[in-house]
Amino acid sequence: MGWFNQTFVKTGLIEVKYGKILRDAFKNRSDGDYAPFIQFEKEDVLDMQLE
Repeated sequence: MGWFNQTFVKTGLIEVKYGKILRDAFKNRSDGDYAPFIQFEKEDVLDMQLE
């Protein structure tokens, strides 16, 4: 994520809001893959879909 932000977000090739969406998606995926018991609230999932 650091390389992506440095290469694309900080240079202006990708808008900051999209960098945040990607960061949140990466965190959610990592949590889902490695946390023993992960639950997502319905509101959070709906927010992710709207982004």
